[in-house]
Amino acid sequence: MADFEDVLSGGHPNSLGRTLEVVDAVLADRSRLEDLYRCYFSTDEVVRLRVSSAMKRVTIERPDWTMDFIEGLQSEVAAIDQASTHGRSLFCLTSSPIDCLSNSAPVRSKS
Repeated sequence: MADFEDVLSGGHPNSLGRTLEVVDAVLADRSRLEDLYRCYFSTDEVVRLRVSSAMKRVTIERPDWTMDFIEGLQSEVAAIDQASTHGRSLFCLTSSPIDCLSNSAPVRSKS
């Protein structure tokens, strides 16, 4: 599969685009999770939104894999000025799969 940032870009901003293809690629090859994580720092907010969606899905399937990125999720990703990047993967680590799949994850408010 091509570079995840390219795959996750384009299309309607409210759609998943090719997010599920990226999830499948990561689940098939754990080493690609770092490539996905790095996409949080894309300049494209649609890519960052889809990264959050993909990370949520990977976390549901393999929460132990996401734990490798917990510090970065809590610090680097939490510092991104985009609500859709906040809390979703961390929420998934501590909730049921049904709650995680819903849109009820907390969103960090701006102070």
